Amino acid sequence: MPKCDLVSNLLVLSETQRLKIAANLVEAQTLANELQNILVKINIDTSHDTYGAWREGQHDDHVLAVALSIWWAENRPKPPFAYKTVCISF
Repeated sequence: MPKCDLVSNLLVLSETQRLKIAANLVEAQTLANELQNILVKINIDTSHDTYGAWREGQHDDHVLAVALSIWWAENRPKPPFAYKTVCISF
C-alpha cells in the first residue's frame, strides 16, 4: 500500500472530523502531534509526492500505524459467504 494513499486517507478523516482521538489514550498527544507535523512535498519536475514529518528528527510511526489500521478496516477482504446461525430443536 503506498504511503501517500494511507496518509491522505487519514488526513481526510482527520479534517472531516471522522477521526477522533480518545483523550485517555496513552499516546494521544504523541499521535496528535505527529498528525500536525505531517508534510506533503511534491516535486514540481517529476510530480512525485513524499509524506513525512516536516522537521528532521520527528517521527510518523503512530500516524502510519493508525493509517494502516483504518485502511485495513475499510478494505479488508469480505468472507465469500455470510455465516448464518442455525437453531436445532429436538
